[in-house]
Amino acid sequence: MSDTHPISPPTPAEIRRTGLVLTAGTWILIIAVCTFSAMTGTQFIGAHSPWHWSGWILATSIDVAFVMSLQADATLARYGVSSGRWPAAFRLLTGTFSVFVNIGDAALQHDPVGVVVHLIAPALLLVLGEAGPAWQLQLVALHRGAHPVRAAATSPDTRGAHLVPEVRTPETDPPADAEEARSRILQGRLNGLSQRETARWAHRSPTFVRKLWSTLDDDLGDPS
Repeated sequence: MSDTHPISPPTPAEIRRTGLVLTAGTWILIIAVCTFSAMTGTQFIGAHSPWHWSGWILATSIDVAFVMSLQADATLARYGVSSGRWPAAFRLLTGTFSVFVNIGDAALQHDPVGVVVHLIAPALLLVLGEAGPAWQLQLVALHRGAHPVRAAATSPDTRGAHLVPEVRTPETDPPADAEEARSRILQGRLNGLSQRETARWAHRSPTFVRKLWSTLDDDLGDPS
């Protein structure tokens, strides 16, 4: 006989605490990595410029652009929106530049260990840009009770009860209660619906949808 016990869902306090840890940890990592990257890039750029003192300008600009692209993508991801090709190209370009100025000096000196060491900083930012939004989305889903989507889809008595319809259409039945309306509003955000489409599906006003969406980031402790 198995001794396993059902796992209780996390409490709102636990989810909020996790969100705060992720937010604080993300910014601490960004500050530390960008500081190290700027120091490395400043020396490399200054050594290959007629104005040795100007190296910090370009190094800082690259890091600021890189962080800006990562932060914008993270915010859009929490709303289930794709940034598109040009922002993706911008992120790739700034990431490539960051890698180049970080490992350039070690590469010219044929120092493979140095290349790996100085590759750590931009690599951390690149992976953080993908992992951060994924964590935030899962926390939002847990907070609103929408995480067990797979179980709801396979259960015969709850199948499709709170799932986003495949075809976006305003002709939907009204939600059974306020909780189902809130679940539809969350799912509309996670699936990239507009405020008007979500409001039509949940049978609520666009203003109410906007206010509920704005509380999601507050629940997770997001500073923006």
